[in-house]
Amino acid sequence: MWIFEAIGKRLSKLCYEKEISVYSLANKCGISCSNFKNILYGKSTNPEIKIILHICNGSNIPFADSFDSPSFDNYKNFKDLL
Repeated sequence: MWIFEAIGKRLSKLCYEKEISVYSLANKCGISCSNFKNILYGKSTNPEIKIILHICNGSNIPFADSFDSPSFDNYKNFKDLL
């Protein structure tokens, strides 16, 4: 798995947990819907840390919790980190 795929899965789960649409969460985070969707669907293969921080702030989750997902459990196996 690539790290950008894990980030996309986490964002998708976040939308589901918060019962919020992609568009609404993008607006709350202060980023464009197209940018958010590019991250969500893996078109953006290297999202900047500041975008992830905007997502954390907009969704009211601590930065550390943004990576609290089974998708990140085997981070040493991410193809793009090897």
